[in-house]
Amino acid sequence: MQTREIKEMIYSIAKGLEQWEKKGWREIPEMLHRGHLLFMKNSLSSNMPPNNVVDLIKLLHDPVEKWGMDGVEKLLPSDSTFLVEGFGLSIDIEDFLEEYIDPEEFDQSAMKEILKYCRDNGLDEEYRAIRSILASPDNAVITYVRLRSMLYSIKDNTLKRLLENCYEEVPHSVDNYKKCPYCGWTVSFVKGRWRCNKEQICGHFQSFERLETYGFSKDETVYRVRPGIQRYVLLTGMIEEKICKRLNEYDAVLYPDIDEFDIRINVNDTLIDLDVKDYRSPRMLANAFNNKNSRQLEKYDKNAYIIIPNYRLKMNPNYKELVCSSLNKESSSYIQIMTEHELFKCLKEGTLCHTN
Repeated sequence: MQTREIKEMIYSIAKGLEQWEKKGWREIPEMLHRGHLLFMKNSLSSNMPPNNVVDLIKLLHDPVEKWGMDGVEKLLPSDSTFLVEGFGLSIDIEDFLEEYIDPEEFDQSAMKEILKYCRDNGLDEEYRAIRSILASPDNAVITYVRLRSMLYSIKDNTLKRLLENCYEEVPHSVDNYKKCPYCGWTVSFVKGRWRCNKEQICGHFQSFERLETYGFSKDETVYRVRPGIQRYVLLTGMIEEKICKRLNEYDAVLYPDIDEFDIRINVNDTLIDLDVKDYRSPRMLANAFNNKNSRQLEKYDKNAYIIIPNYRLKMNPNYKELVCSSLNKESSSYIQIMTEHELFKCLKEGTLCHTN
């Protein structure tokens, strides 16, 4: 029961802060009040629980281990913070929100709305086309005219509206930003350095020493994919497409059965499904599976593998081992984890083996 309450607390605080920002930081939303009350309830053992929202926000900049809250370590890494100065929600909280489904709000993100609509209407090719659009660096930052032209190519009016919701007008002037050399998104100058969104993933693929400006004229209105789309659709889509291209000889297909998995390949007439998972924290990735029930885990039971991108191993050589050691007994019985390198090694050797 406590774990469920803490999940609700994290969700309520995150959504409440988002609502508060939209209100210009004036009236505190009810959602944030609810999150604060749940925080106090679950941190009564702490010597100094946050008595007001201001104190709560200060505490949310501290690591989870300093919250004085039993059970929160089951959901978040102990060194994780809720908020990051200058960026808002931390990557770990965003990863949590991507997996969390509120009973009354499935459509947390524009992409989830697109997924639900396409599944409800059997729009397999249409879904794949939209994912391809959003995974292209060329479409990360575009003019209003280009956006309208892109939307015109989508025949389904509902999908057209949902795709448009994946974009936002670039805040401030586009001249305030540089162009990311990897994903094409807006690079901001924060705390003395240029950064592309929060985790600075792109810096692992391209040098940020010399950044280009955008070549738009001053009278053009410019749009970009929303921050959440950049992190969870553009960046992950680029990695998925790269892996898929390397698997061409195995008749690789992206997002089979409307995103049941990320990639499906045919190995000696056996269909094998791959899910590429790109989490900052190994513990957060393990928790994503630990929080699923047996019915949700069953799809991974046969000929399915979780793939860890190579660059995560460069950042943390023990990444895979930390994920595996953090899986609970039930999850471990279903989940098979491979690194990207191991996948291609096994294919070269002519076998895919259980690697847990």
